Amino acid sequence: EDQQTMWGPRPDFAKAEVCTYGLAAVELFLLGFGFDGVRVDSTKSIRKFPDSCHDAGGAKFLNNLTGLCRRYGKLSVAEDLEDGDGLLQLGGLGFHLQWDMAFFCWAYAALVNPIDDYRDLSRVRDGLIGLAPGRQHTLRGRMIFMES
Repeated sequence: EDQQTMWGPRPDFAKAEVCTYGLAAVELFLLGFGFDGVRVDSTKSIRKFPDSCHDAGGAKFLNNLTGLCRRYGKLSVAEDLEDGDGLLQLGGLGFHLQWDMAFFCWAYAALVNPIDDYRDLSRVRDGLIGLAPGRQHTLRGRMIFMES
């Protein structure tokens, strides 16, 4: 069944050939081209169907992808803005790190505000030490980032 996402048609992760192709591509980048790891964009669109129901095939694909990375000592990073519970990391789908959107939002707000009295640098501090919502401790692996 064709399922559309905002980026186009969604692959059917229940099909072995889809997962085999995706994993072969990752392996080529890691081993053939010598990449240090992979960042997987919109992992929620892989582990969930467009209606937000769980996709077991997509979750298995992500688990196999992170297993491939770990087998070769490579890094795997998830971009999943819904995963405040750490589902994607060890004990879940196995990613080493996850993008931390909270830090980006808090730092951006502090940088673009032209009036110092309205900059909340305590939120930037909290973001740097890992106290974002859904991550009430600093033990979960995360990647802070900035973009324009």
